[in-house]
Amino acid sequence: DIVEYHTMDLKPILEDTYGILVYQEQIIRIASDLAGYAPGDADMIRKAVAKKKMKLMEEHRLKFTEGAMERGHSREVCEAIWGDIEFFARYGFNKAHAADYAVITCQTAFLKAHYPVEYMTALLSVERDNGEKVAKYLSDARSMGIAVAPPDINSASVDFTIEAKDGQPVIRYGMGAIKNAGEGVIQLLQDERAEGPFLGLKDLCDRMDLRRIGKRAMESMIKVGVFDSWGSRLQFIDALERIMNYSGTTHQAAAAGQMSLFGGALAAKVEVKVDLLRPESEIEPIDHRQILDWEKELIGVYLSEHPLEQALAALKNGGSNGYVATSELDINSNGRGVKMAGMISTLRPHTTKKGDAMAFAALEDLHGRVDLLFFPRAWKKCRELVKVDQIVVIQGKVQAKEDRITVIVDEVYTNITVAQDGDHDLAEQVTFDDAAQSNGRNGSSDGQRAVADTRERYVSTPPPASVPADNDADDQYDPHGPPPPPSFDDDFLANSTAAEIPLPRRREAAPPATAVAPAPAPAVATASTSIKTKPSFDDGPLPADKGQKLIVVEIKLVSSWRETCRKSLELAGRFKGEDVISLTLAGKDWTMDFPNQQTRICPELIESLRMLPGVIRVYPG
Repeated sequence: DIVEYHTMDLKPILEDTYGILVYQEQIIRIASDLAGYAPGDADMIRKAVAKKKMKLMEEHRLKFTEGAMERGHSREVCEAIWGDIEFFARYGFNKAHAADYAVITCQTAFLKAHYPVEYMTALLSVERDNGEKVAKYLSDARSMGIAVAPPDINSASVDFTIEAKDGQPVIRYGMGAIKNAGEGVIQLLQDERAEGPFLGLKDLCDRMDLRRIGKRAMESMIKVGVFDSWGSRLQFIDALERIMNYSGTTHQAAAAGQMSLFGGALAAKVEVKVDLLRPESEIEPIDHRQILDWEKELIGVYLSEHPLEQALAALKNGGSNGYVATSELDINSNGRGVKMAGMISTLRPHTTKKGDAMAFAALEDLHGRVDLLFFPRAWKKCRELVKVDQIVVIQGKVQAKEDRITVIVDEVYTNITVAQDGDHDLAEQVTFDDAAQSNGRNGSSDGQRAVADTRERYVSTPPPASVPADNDADDQYDPHGPPPPPSFDDDFLANSTAAEIPLPRRREAAPPATAVAPAPAPAVATASTSIKTKPSFDDGPLPADKGQKLIVVEIKLVSSWRETCRKSLELAGRFKGEDVISLTLAGKDWTMDFPNQQTRICPELIESLRMLPGVIRVYPG
């Protein structure tokens, strides 16, 4: 039997899901059967964990532990089960919802595989008012080889539609997604178009009273390319006043019943030539980037061309890999180290309560955007480089909190050298300032100056493990951010690329942690109360820098313990020094030593390790 249970009393509850908590009903049964909860009270555990109500979580942890121990379960088993509940309840659903989602997943997967054009068109229509999702779905459609055409006066409808072009299906962008052009306006155009397509600008003005459309709606449609088949956006913007005046005058005269000097019958045969559009050569040109910005503002995406395409293409051609797109980030990315390329779209400097400068920003790529957080140390290093519209590569760590994704920035590159295969073999230099100039904007302004040494990296000391809860609580870090699911298996212990890691060995010199307590712990005590006899970094100042020192991290034996081990090693690796780290699991008589994973024991490392989910204590070895 490959399934292991913390206690065999869990088997009738978790047997159907192979020992893993999957459904909310399982939490209720565990609390009820093992700890004596009433079913209604048991559901309060799930609510407390899901809402991250720390005080209530602690109350239930103590109550659960006390109730389960009274029924014969050991403290180690109680702690392990509670850790699983904490980990699961952040993402869980009840069984009925999970079944529904499974069915919908299979249905949508079938549609996407067998009817990709229809499926993507429906998705785009449903999310037409959500710019970020439209950008993601457009990118997905193009990656699937599906062409997307801009909105057109004679082809586009309110929603996204499917057309045939050269024998291939094409998704036509819906005009209902254009800001300032509501469904009522689009419906007026569609109703008139049902009598026959518009033959040109003059025909549109003669057949429709554009005053009913409105100047603002007309301007928005011009800027996103609705009339591109009749002339350039530059020409239409220049002629907007003439267009509105001509249409208004024509329909005002018709409403007053005016007739031509030639008489009503002859008037229909007389064609009056009207030049509404001037030649482009007579008009002051518009920067191409301005047109792209219009599209972004009015339909939420860069439809004609993304300003990052050339720069990111240059980066890709350099042979570099490992770059993460914004669309790849989700709740399961929490704690993941990422390298991302994009453009700074917003930037807001901030000052903490201690008076330190930091910043909040947003990074935009071809797929969407993600929030960035620059802690004071990182911001101090790169504040002269990070500007709005600056194309950068950032390295950092993902913080996922409920439905909010933030990347805590550690390093920033502007003028960088691209690695061929992700290691340190430098291959080809890509200067993003030059790429920015090729996109029609001044990328080498004073605020976006190139770095003299292209190999220089702007590195910050690693920030604490979590993001401030909000902008007004700069110094309050949430140590209980949801951990991601384990990303490696037992082979991690023998095959890590971060260091040469030996298999766990038994600790001969020390008994199990639970055996050193001088007296039985009270029923409501936490697991750490039984190991107070061990030294602590809080007992006094850190030892002087003489010889190699050891730092020990004690970790809860729960389902996410491997992920906590990985995070502990990552943090230790960021502090360069001569000291070493050791990991031990609570309640087990073995430890893991990492002689080749050198670090530097300092207050910041100690505090960052303590804040990791799953870490019980950090103490000197």
